[in-house]
Amino acid sequence: MRRLVQSTSYAVLLDAAAEFLASLKDYPEIVVLAQTRGAADDFARSACGGGLLGVHRMTLTGLAVDLAEGPLARAGLTPVGGLSAEAMVARAIHKLKAESIPYFQPVADTPGLARAAARTIAELRLEGVRPEQVAATGLPGRDLARMAALFEEELANRSGADFALLLRHAIAAAREGKHR
Repeated sequence: MRRLVQSTSYAVLLDAAAEFLASLKDYPEIVVLAQTRGAADDFARSACGGGLLGVHRMTLTGLAVDLAEGPLARAGLTPVGGLSAEAMVARAIHKLKAESIPYFQPVADTPGLARAAARTIAELRLEGVRPEQVAATGLPGRDLARMAALFEEELANRSGADFALLLRHAIAAAREGKHR
């Protein structure tokens, strides 16, 4: 029962989604994913009326956390938030700034470097780019690779799981097909 709905009208898309949701009334559980939890709640209320039993509303990130929860616990890992990751990158910069990051040396003491490097490292990790690959891109890449390698070391030493690792566990759990 696949049906592709294309429209530039938000109302048309919502109506099609509500119609699809109504066709699932015999299913015991339904997951509604939206950009925010509030949007999922609003959609489910408008599409289902009062019958929300078995309708789970969440964001894609919330679903990933839910899927990864068991595998992370079994692996002895704790999710690390953005601020914690930034602090770990700041620690790596502090360790390296004396002589190991010549390209970033002039800005090594600024608060913005840790934030920017943490975001960059997070994006690289989400894409599966290894520090060795980054190091091959030149002087800035070598410095960033050193920061990324220390960040990964810190993450492993603290049994932490950043968002990239959390997503890997969530994808594995979804592919396994054993999650409720």
